[in-house]
Amino acid sequence: MGKTKPTQIQKLITPVSTSQADISGDGFNDIIICFDYGNTIHDFNPDGGHIVWLENPGKNISTVPWKQHYVGRSATMHRLKIGYFTQTKRLEIIGLPIVNGPFDVPVPVLLFRQPDDVLSAKAWDCETVDEDFFHIIHEAKMFKVNSLDQLLIASREGLSWLYYNENSAKWIIVKIATGEEKEKQQTNYYGSGNVDIGKVGSDTFAYIVAIEPFHGSVVSVYTKTANNSLTHIQWQRHILDEYGYPNENGEGTGHHVICADFDKDGDDEFLVALRGPSPNEGIFYYKPLDLSRGLFAKWKVSNESTARIALADFDNDSFIDFATIGYHVPGYYLAKDPSINIFYNRLPVGKKFKKETDENAFSPQRTTL
Repeated sequence: MGKTKPTQIQKLITPVSTSQADISGDGFNDIIICFDYGNTIHDFNPDGGHIVWLENPGKNISTVPWKQHYVGRSATMHRLKIGYFTQTKRLEIIGLPIVNGPFDVPVPVLLFRQPDDVLSAKAWDCETVDEDFFHIIHEAKMFKVNSLDQLLIASREGLSWLYYNENSAKWIIVKIATGEEKEKQQTNYYGSGNVDIGKVGSDTFAYIVAIEPFHGSVVSVYTKTANNSLTHIQWQRHILDEYGYPNENGEGTGHHVICADFDKDGDDEFLVALRGPSPNEGIFYYKPLDLSRGLFAKWKVSNESTARIALADFDNDSFIDFATIGYHVPGYYLAKDPSINIFYNRLPVGKKFKKETDENAFSPQRTTL
């Protein structure tokens, strides 16, 4: 496969999170991104956390930077989700900072609503969704119930469901799970750090997978006691693995988890990204066997330090592939040889996935940073 020449579309200071949507309405997805974070949660820029959207030039993509449009800001802005959270006529961005100073200070959850003239607006109107409940928000998974988008948030509180109730015109927070608390007294990190939702058959909310706590080492799966409405589900926690122990900063090796149906059997598997150090470094692939007992098979499919995973069909063969980036962040962890990798899906679809095939399950193409 030939190399693709990269095109620089914008240059920003310490960008953190991105999302995408057709904000301009021209049929091309634009990019929403937050930047100017600072260094770490202990050393962030109190005047940073800016959110902008970059206007896609469409078929005329060139070396000219994409036009930048301002949305708003909040210090330590760390995750962005764009959708329709309170209504269905205007796009809305929910911004999730990670901290708000000391860990015991609550983190504001903000909603930015698309303005009338999105191309000339100086900023988007902003309202506070919540400013009392959350601490150390590290991830959120967006899903839809009826016509509105909702969030499953991983934070120091554990796993929480955040949604807008149209009848009461109020935001509702439902705590689903407490997460990991074993090292609470020793590290000051507890709860959940990353989350995704797994589909099995026709059940689009069959299980929840989490890495716990913040930058934690514990891989947990939550399964339902019955197939009923989300508001009445009792979730049972299963600890699948623990990859090492907290380091001198109280952090573990896990950083990202993501679900997808890689082998096209109708059920979601999931990938766990470990930043390192070795031997707790790389990517593990988990496949559900029996949710009622919390049983999953697993295979290691990469030994490369991994911070985040992105999914796409990179080689256009109708199978989901994934790309990774190594973890190299001063103040947290520095992988010795960080790289960007694309892993092409070579799973034996229609056949039982055996242990001896794991080395060929995902064929990597490596690019050094």
